[in-house]
Amino acid sequence: MNNLVNEEQIQKCLQHVEDSNKFRKLLSQLKISTELISYDKYFEDDKDDRNIYRVTIIRRPPKNGKDVFSKRISFKFGDSLSNTQEGNEPDLYSVLTTVDLQYEVPATFEDFCDQFGYEIDSRKAERLFKASKKLSEKLHKIFTDDDVYSEGVSVFPH
Repeated sequence: MNNLVNEEQIQKCLQHVEDSNKFRKLLSQLKISTELISYDKYFEDDKDDRNIYRVTIIRRPPKNGKDVFSKRISFKFGDSLSNTQEGNEPDLYSVLTTVDLQYEVPATFEDFCDQFGYEIDSRKAERLFKASKKLSEKLHKIFTDDDVYSEGVSVFPH
């Protein structure tokens, strides 16, 4: 397993972050690691195989906080085709932009289709909506809205 939270990775993200202090404070509580689990098609319409990883995020409680236990989630992450072809592993930026995109999923399937341009009668869109909701629920177990947003803007790189 590879811990992505290190100074080099943080520096790469900072150019895409609007609240660097809040971003650094949040990252100080996180360990984000990746583990290669397969080489296969990740998305339903993939034509090429790609590296698929298990991303694990562990959040340590803040010092002087009420929580005494760490929180942990894991999810599958399909890396980019270019990273796979070049033999590169996912970086912190890639993982956190996924977190940023998946944290807030529209509440209803109809809203999801409207926001992302899917047809309401698409079974593929329905499967994607359900998978997105599942990941969003996991992310809500480890992050709060206050962690993710600073004055209405995402703390994560985007």
